[in-house]
Amino acid sequence: MDDFGELVEPRKSVDFDIEEIEIRDQRQQSIGGSIFSQTVRKIRNTRYSKLLPSPIQNLISPADDPEPSPRSTAWLDGIRGYAAMVVFFEHISLSVQDQHSMVRAYGSPGATSLWQVPIIRLLYDGTPMVPIFYVTSGCALSLKPLSHIHKGEWQNFRTTMSSATFRRVFRLFLPSAAVSFLAMLFTQMGIYSHSYPFLNNGVMELDLPQRLPNLAAQYVDWLNWVATKLLYSEEIFQPLSGTTYSNYGFQLWTISTEFWASTALFITLVGLAQLPVFRRQFLVFCLCGFAFFVDRWDIACFMAGISITELSTLATASNKQDQEPPSLPKSIRSTSTRSWLPTFHQYAVALVFVAGLFIASYPGKQASENFIYRPFWAVVDSVRFWESMGAILMLASTSQLRLIQKLLTSATSRYLGRISYGVYLTHVAFLNVIGWRITPWICGLATGHQGWWGHQASFAVGLVVCSLLLIWIADVWTRAVDEPCVRLAKKVERWATSS
Repeated sequence: MDDFGELVEPRKSVDFDIEEIEIRDQRQQSIGGSIFSQTVRKIRNTRYSKLLPSPIQNLISPADDPEPSPRSTAWLDGIRGYAAMVVFFEHISLSVQDQHSMVRAYGSPGATSLWQVPIIRLLYDGTPMVPIFYVTSGCALSLKPLSHIHKGEWQNFRTTMSSATFRRVFRLFLPSAAVSFLAMLFTQMGIYSHSYPFLNNGVMELDLPQRLPNLAAQYVDWLNWVATKLLYSEEIFQPLSGTTYSNYGFQLWTISTEFWASTALFITLVGLAQLPVFRRQFLVFCLCGFAFFVDRWDIACFMAGISITELSTLATASNKQDQEPPSLPKSIRSTSTRSWLPTFHQYAVALVFVAGLFIASYPGKQASENFIYRPFWAVVDSVRFWESMGAILMLASTSQLRLIQKLLTSATSRYLGRISYGVYLTHVAFLNVIGWRITPWICGLATGHQGWWGHQASFAVGLVVCSLLLIWIADVWTRAVDEPCVRLAKKVERWATSS
């Protein structure tokens, strides 16, 4: 018995030690948790917490209400988000990459890089993204009016069209004027005075504003640019006396074209609202073709957006109904028709999507010397035409591809879509101030590792750093400028329409 007692006593001691260790670990965890909670509470209560990106704010202060499910057209926002990032990728690449190689595709003389292969080159080629923006806007702007037309809700249709037309000018021009005003201030302060050699020796026209003697002259020069370039980008207005041809946002030429193309879309929807679907689609197709004929590819993209939205809406409605052929027995119908038709349709539409990517990769230079794109050049010698056709095919097919839509409605895609306008507006100012300096500096650190791979690896590091910084800036811009402009437009509309 004594031997048994000696064996049992140590076991009690060990159990006591284990319990003590567990209690101490729990105490340390609670202390660590309380420290973390206090830190989070301090960050949340500080006046600068609003400057944190939205995802971090959501982690610090999670919302009580569950996040609503994405809308059926949320994939359009995802496309905008990725397209805006590609435009940024193109512009930041100018500082360290060969511009002449960027505008050529694989198959042209001397173009043998993997990055120049069609479809792959869309990862950094920003010019096809502009037609994608326009087709996407055409789809988004026509969705609600077409829904009212199909339901016969004519009073709601008139209200929607009036509201969309009234608020469009605020939606597009207020944030654009704000970012160009910052560019004017940066120019006068000398922040934009850094000399970038690639801006003058490249193949792309990237003009920086000219610094004037004082703020008053700079301000008048900016007002002249807003009136003669931002509101209408065509070269029909002469500058005011004492002003220059300065450009306070070389990416903002798309804003005026989007506004006037939106106006054309609103007029088209009102004029064709009471026509049957087939006749309306036929006339929209004719307007799209005529716009291409007169080289107004921007309006053609918006017209295509109307057709894509209406046809997609009709296809979605018909898919909810039983489409089985009544002449076949029920057992044969469910196995021979429904089993392979949807799959075949998805594969066929996927081929259209790939074809759209391929056509959108049409090179900006030397298309006539490219054995891949020479047949396209022989038909129509226009970069914007083929980029627009590729964008139309991509959007039309995506409206029917469930897998692509699922990818474009992920949390990341919807977040990029939310800040896409901010990314597009602010990325040029960001590059001028810091972006075009960070990337060459990081590439310069790799001078001891010469070679293609060393150069591209250092560029990738700079690209990631600048992308994160830009997303942060665009996030703050969206909450501080873009969304308040939207709310202001609604308030002005309510005031203007009140009796």
